Amino acid sequence: MARNIIILGILIALCSPGCKAPAYLPDAEEIGIHEFGSFVIIDLTEGSDIEGELIAVDDTALIVLSKEDENRIQSVPIARIKGFKLMYAQPKNYGWTIPVSALATLSHGFLLVFTAPVNIIVTSGVTARGANAFTYNDGDITMEEIKMFARFPQGLPPDIEVANLK
Repeated sequence: MARNIIILGILIALCSPGCKAPAYLPDAEEIGIHEFGSFVIIDLTEGSDIEGELIAVDDTALIVLSKEDENRIQSVPIARIKGFKLMYAQPKNYGWTIPVSALATLSHGFLLVFTAPVNIIVTSGVTARGANAFTYNDGDITMEEIKMFARFPQGLPPDIEVANLK
């Protein structure tokens, strides 16, 4: 009985959301027609990470609408960037499959001892892939390709006031 409670506790912990995508990111069906840019986490060579919406990219810098202060636009020189992680859509949530799959193994009788861990491992892998399905990092795409995921992929239009972006 105690073992089942421990397994159930582990399943609940695996299902709890650890990282939630920003609300402005589109659903998978809206990719390509959504007006906002992607969410980016920039790892700097020195200093703290910068998180926020990718507004534009030019030859020397990334322009980011900061997550902490929504009215603060930051220009991050490319030379200062060590790496980045980019999320361009809301990830699919497959967390519910972990406990459902584990509960389904109750019907396996004494084989539950073998099949429950296998089901937990497999469904945890599916859940992790679903959470990372709409994510790139600096190993996946180049600085030139990151432009495609900005709010203004061709760069900031001349008539746009950066201070007025929200």
